[in-house]
Amino acid sequence: RVVVYVKLSRLCEQDKILKDLEARISSLKNDKDKLERVLDVSHQQMEQYQEQPAHVHKIAYQQRLLQEDLVTIRAQISRVSTEMARAWEEYNGLEQSVELLRLALQAHMTHNDTSQQEKAELKRELWRIEDVMGGLSASKANYKITVDSIQNPDRRLVPSVSDQAVP
Repeated sequence: RVVVYVKLSRLCEQDKILKDLEARISSLKNDKDKLERVLDVSHQQMEQYQEQPAHVHKIAYQQRLLQEDLVTIRAQISRVSTEMARAWEEYNGLEQSVELLRLALQAHMTHNDTSQQEKAELKRELWRIEDVMGGLSASKANYKITVDSIQNPDRRLVPSVSDQAVP
């Protein structure tokens, strides 16, 4: 009983960590995209005002600051992405551990020497596992997409959600 509680709690904690990391990556990517758009405009301004050295100097200074911010944000994205990949691996390990526990509980339930009271207890534990795993499955698909996009940044297409995942 304690083992089920501990494993499910750790899995839920890992789910929360993944949610937080996913939100952080999304925020950082938005910041990066905004900075890149501003830098695009500044490059256009450099071309537009190339005959006016005072403007060019001011724009170049702003560009350097923006470029430094861009480098910092890209480094943060890389660090948080690495953290998310590790958290995803741990999540998968915990999920496998819970699945093995579920199989062991099911096997124990089918033994002839298991009392009715013990079978009822095992059934409740199996329901707990089923409920938590069902609650986590919706987030899991999103994490997989995020981790895949981190590991394969050149892929532009996001896999569509299968019809089975839609209630």
